[in-house]
Amino acid sequence: MSFYDVNINPQIIEVLPPDKRNTNNQSLLQALLVPLQWVHDQLFNSYFVGSAASQYSAGTYNYLDQVIYLGQVYVSLISGNTGLPTTSTWELIQPNFIGIQERMLYNGSSLVLTYALNKEFGTVFRQPPGASDIFLTNIASVKDGFLVGVTEPKCSSIGQTTASGAIGSSWTFMYLTHFSISVPTAVLAAIGENQIRGFAAQYVPASIKFSIISY
Repeated sequence: MSFYDVNINPQIIEVLPPDKRNTNNQSLLQALLVPLQWVHDQLFNSYFVGSAASQYSAGTYNYLDQVIYLGQVYVSLISGNTGLPTTSTWELIQPNFIGIQERMLYNGSSLVLTYALNKEFGTVFRQPPGASDIFLTNIASVKDGFLVGVTEPKCSSIGQTTASGAIGSSWTFMYLTHFSISVPTAVLAAIGENQIRGFAAQYVPASIKFSIISY
């Protein structure tokens, strides 16, 4: 339930002067304001709080029925609708079924991003130490170059003709990939890597690189 919930039908009766509250006036005004109630519900409930629609499954849908398909919310434009939500008998009304109120709290931290990925793609999130269906794994940096440290274990080796690393100013510690996102094989096949990558990229800080792997 949204803080902004309004039921327009009783509101119409309340704002009418007492001597105008007859059945005809009420019915006419309520009929005229049905579109306003619908738009209000989509904005302040579905978009702000989150959609309460069911996941799409093959079947027959009525006019104005709503479904979630690939994370997006569609509304049926006809009765007896048997087409896929991507066809002309449906209209996309919300690009993400998760409410903006919740998505504003998402960020690139490991636990939050793990929760967001599992919520977005319909898999199970488990609080640590449990393992979620979609989980993140940090990847250590790659050492590149000749190292000189305080003690011998922290130094590279050098011989008469060879050295374990390049000696010069071009050495670096580099991350080819900072972390990986592990996704169940069936989920990855159904959704596709691009969709998972696109969602995660909204919250991963710039310059942080990640890969997507199946298991």
